[in-house]
Amino acid sequence: MTTRILPVLLVLAAAAARAEAPSDCDGPNASIAVLDPDARNVPADMVAEVGEVVARSIASTAPFRVMSRQDVRRLIANAAAQQAAAGSDDAMNAIGAAVGACYLVSSSIGIIEQDRVYSMGLFDVRAARSLGRSGRRLDPGETFIGVLGDAAKVLVSPLLRARGGTLLVRANEEGAEIVFDDAVIGQTPSGPLAVPGGTHDVLLRKKGFIPLRRTVEIRAGVAETFDALLLPSADYAREHRAANRLKRRVAWAGTIAALAAGAGAGYFGWSYSDKQSGVDSQVAAWNRPENLVPEDSEEAARRTEWRRTESNAATRERWFATGAGTVGVAAAVAAAYFFLSGDDPDRYKAYASEP
Repeated sequence: MTTRILPVLLVLAAAAARAEAPSDCDGPNASIAVLDPDARNVPADMVAEVGEVVARSIASTAPFRVMSRQDVRRLIANAAAQQAAAGSDDAMNAIGAAVGACYLVSSSIGIIEQDRVYSMGLFDVRAARSLGRSGRRLDPGETFIGVLGDAAKVLVSPLLRARGGTLLVRANEEGAEIVFDDAVIGQTPSGPLAVPGGTHDVLLRKKGFIPLRRTVEIRAGVAETFDALLLPSADYAREHRAANRLKRRVAWAGTIAALAAGAGAGYFGWSYSDKQSGVDSQVAAWNRPENLVPEDSEEAARRTEWRRTESNAATRERWFATGAGTVGVAAAVAAAYFFLSGDDPDRYKAYASEP
């Protein structure tokens, strides 16, 4: 084995000596070279497909320039890459320098008796050290393609966090979903959102509105602002106008009813007070010594009947005032609800064209 690896390392070291050191490894142009998986008892076409899936998986989530197996093969013989995939850190460092990559992703897949296993590693060329490895036996129903695609995303996740920034979405509509690379990360209005670095797809969507999509570049430690103007569809604009016209009419009707009921409550309250005051004044006059009459006299009976009739009339006025006041309060609450829950019917009037 030593005699096979030594020529490979010499070739790679020579190539590394001629190659430029990886540049911009801390920026969005940092490159990751994805090596062919080292395979054991796995068909060649599956090996090639797994390598492509790993490269695409990293490219879809990471702010890097991903070098696929074809890129690597053009610079270094495939045999050398295979030796390094399971070899030493020196070999990995030589490959990375030779292809001008900042990071290397190596993997191995194999079928051993009835078990399907994989391992995957991330190597930092600049620091000449391994950043992590993962691997396990596949469960029944799992495939190399599915498992390694997800494993690659997990493997590079520390690099994403180190290169993350923030995204601030400012929109004219509340309640719009913020979709970041097909994942919902919040709703408007929202404060700054922590997101991975690199080029990403941002979609702003809300029911009844035309979705707005934009590509944003997230840089490490930098706050990116997305100012969005969401426009309603014509159908939504018409529905909004009709619904809020009705709410506005009900609100105004409630306001008028509240005013009328308030006026009624005020009138009946005044009437009750006036009647009750008249009764009290008359009774006080009858109770003066010079106006007293025998209790069993016809005048006393007449006075008692008058007092009962007038007191009942005053009580009715009080109940009318209470009822009108209750109706007025209910109407005012209803009016306030429809005013507050509704919107300006003409807010989207310009977009409510006839179908």
